[in-house]
Amino acid sequence: MATAYLGRPCCNFQFMDVEVLVDPRDGLEKAVLGNFASGGVGTIIFVDPRTGAEESLDLPGDNGPEGLLNLDNRRLLVACSETYGYLHSLDLTTRTWAEPLRVESETYIWNLCRASDGLVYGGTYPGCKLLRYDPERHVLEDLGHVSDDPGNMYSRNVYDAAVGYVLLDCGMVTSEVIAYDVATGERCHVGPPGAQVREVTADYVCLTTGSGVEFYAPGTWEPLPDLSDRLSPPLEEPFSRTGHVAWLSDGGLVGVRGQDLAYRPAGESSVRLIPLDAPRPATRIHELVQDDRGVLWGASAFGQTIFSHDPATGETWNSGAVCDNPGEVYGMVWVDERLFLSSYCQGDHVVYDPSLPWDQVNNLNPRTLESVAPALIRPLGCSVLGPDGGVWTGWGAAYGVYGGGLSRVDPVTLQVRSWYDPVPGQAIGHLATDDRYLYLATASFASGLPPLQEPLHFAVWDPAGQVVDDVTLSEGEHPGSLAAVGGKVLLLRLDRPEIRVYDPQALYFEDSIPLPEPCSSLIALDPGRALAFSATRRFLVTMPGGTVEDIGDMPGNASAVALGREGELYVAVGADLYRVE
Repeated sequence: MATAYLGRPCCNFQFMDVEVLVDPRDGLEKAVLGNFASGGVGTIIFVDPRTGAEESLDLPGDNGPEGLLNLDNRRLLVACSETYGYLHSLDLTTRTWAEPLRVESETYIWNLCRASDGLVYGGTYPGCKLLRYDPERHVLEDLGHVSDDPGNMYSRNVYDAAVGYVLLDCGMVTSEVIAYDVATGERCHVGPPGAQVREVTADYVCLTTGSGVEFYAPGTWEPLPDLSDRLSPPLEEPFSRTGHVAWLSDGGLVGVRGQDLAYRPAGESSVRLIPLDAPRPATRIHELVQDDRGVLWGASAFGQTIFSHDPATGETWNSGAVCDNPGEVYGMVWVDERLFLSSYCQGDHVVYDPSLPWDQVNNLNPRTLESVAPALIRPLGCSVLGPDGGVWTGWGAAYGVYGGGLSRVDPVTLQVRSWYDPVPGQAIGHLATDDRYLYLATASFASGLPPLQEPLHFAVWDPAGQVVDDVTLSEGEHPGSLAAVGGKVLLLRLDRPEIRVYDPQALYFEDSIPLPEPCSSLIALDPGRALAFSATRRFLVTMPGGTVEDIGDMPGNASAVALGREGELYVAVGADLYRVE
C-alpha cells in the first residue's frame, strides 16, 4: 500500500517566559520571548515592542525554554525542558552560545534566579533538585534533592528571597516552602505544610496556605502581621491570564497572549496585541480528526492551538490559542459542523465554528464553556460522541491528586455536566462508545505524582450517569486504546501483544486475541473491524472471530491517527503527517 508524505502542517508558538534587557548591539530595550517547540528545538525571539522589530534565534538544543534570566545585559541564560534539561548561555553581543550544561537525571529546569552570592540557582524535575550555576566559570553544580519528602519530584520555582538565601516551592506529593542557605547548604521550612510562595519582596515573603495568606520576614523567616494591603495589585486582562509578564524601564508592560506579544505602553490603559513575524516552528501533532468535507483537523502537542489541512489541495491553516489558559487540546469531536474541544491545563471545554470569524479574544468563536477545573484538569481520555448525542471526555485530576472523572457537553444547549472519580482514585485514560454505553479504561498517570502503583480498571458507563460494570484488571496490566467493534469492546493491552474482548451484553471479558507484536494504539475501522498499530506495522482485526492480518507498514510511531472518509489512514509521526492508502 502506498504511503504519501503530506508535510508538517502543525506550526505554533508556546511562550514559556518573557525577559526584558537592553540589547548591547544597539542599546535598545527589548522583550525576549522563550518559545517551546514540542517535538522540535525551541527558539528565543527578541522584540522591540515600540517598533515591532524582531530577531529569532534557535537554541543549541532541547525543546524550549522554561525560564529566562538576564545577566547584566551581557548574557542571557535559558533554562530548558523537556528532553535534556539544558542550561544555555547566550553572549548578547556576539549572539553566540556557550557549551550547553545539564544534570543528566533532570529533564526540566523551571526557572532561574541570581542570589546574593552572585551565583544562579534553579529548580528541576523529576529529581526535585537545586542546581547552582557559576556564570564566570560556566559550571553547573548539582546540589541534590532539596525536599524532605523523597516522593516530591518538583522544585518549582526558586526565588532570591533574602541576603544569603534562595527560596523554593517543592511538590507535588507534599507542598513545602524551603529556605536554602547558599553559604552552608542548610535548609529550613518557611510557613506551614502545604504552603506555596505567592510573592517575594525585599520586605516580606507572602505564602498562600489553606486558610489564606501568611507573611514572613526575609532571612529570619519570622511571622509578620497581615500585609495584604501591600500585595501587588492584580494585573488586568490579558496580563492576568499569564505568568509571563515583564516591566519595561519606562513603566510599560509586556507579556504574551496566545501567539501574540501583548504590550501596554507606559501611561496608557489599552493593550496592543502584536502578531509576530517570526516563523512558527513545526511542532508535534497531538490529535487528528476529519470533517465531512474531507479536511483534516488537528491539535498541537503544546501551545493550545489547532490546525486544518486539506489533503486535496495542500492548503493549511494554523489558529491562535483556542482559549485563555495555556496547555494543549486532547479531545476533538465534530457535531453539526462545529468542532468540540477539551484541553489541559484548566479543564477547558471549547466549541469552534469554522464558518464564523475567529474571535477568541471576546470569547465568541472559539467559545470557552464551563470548566471542570480545579478538580479535573487533563483530558487524558480524549473525547467521543456518546450514544446520547453528548460529547464525553475522560479526565485526570489536579496536580498532586490521584483521580479522574467524566464530563458531558450538550451540543445543543452547550451545558456541561461532570462526574468526579467514577473509578475512585484513578484517571480516565481511554474512552470508546457504542449505541448504548461508554467504555473507559483507567491510567496510572497522575499530574505531578509518580505513576499509580495499584491495579487499573475497565468500566462500563451508562450515559444516564452511573457505572454499570467495573472490572479490576490484573496486577501489571496496562490498558490502552478501546474500540467497540462487532458487538464487542476491544481493549488493547500495552504490557503485552494482546487484545482483550469484552461482551457488553454479558458484562464480562470472554476472550483474548494475540497480536504478532506489541501495539501502541487501536481504532475502529468499521462496524466489524479494527486497526491496531505498532511502531512499524498495522494489523487488521476482524470480528467476530478475532482474526488478525498484517496489512502493511507504518511510517513511524504514531502520535495521532485518523480514519478518512474513503478508508484511507492519516498518521502523524511527531510533526510529520502521512496518508496511507
